[in-house]
Amino acid sequence: RFIAELSGVIVRRRPTLSSDKVSCLEKGDEITALEVFREEGIEWVKLPRGAKAYRSQGEQVSLDLSEDGFVATVVPSQGQQLRKQSAKVSRVEDPGVLSKEVIQEVMGMSSDPGLQLPLEVKYWTRQQLEMFV
Repeated sequence: RFIAELSGVIVRRRPTLSSDKVSCLEKGDEITALEVFREEGIEWVKLPRGAKAYRSQGEQVSLDLSEDGFVATVVPSQGQQLRKQSAKVSRVEDPGVLSKEVIQEVMGMSSDPGLQLPLEVKYWTRQQLEMFV
């Protein structure tokens, strides 16, 4: 996924800066690339025919592409057009499961650095793990 950094980011018919405009993106629009590649030193994002952009509050907007479209991630005269969205990783805490941090903390107290733990260790209590270690 990519996010438009500016308003008026041009979606082009071909992967060249002189190619015809077929659509445009607004600042904050999220798009999903069909392919990412370099052409003449410029990184391009290829969008499939019928692609949609996701705006704030998850609203989907059709880009009205009757054929594949191309967006330059950086345009020399304007700067960064698109930025790659990093995956959001969230940690869900389960009250019945020992966290990786707690397991590492208790393992740090072990006199045996090569101690192997059974797979079910994360379901033990802290006291059970300390007794094992």
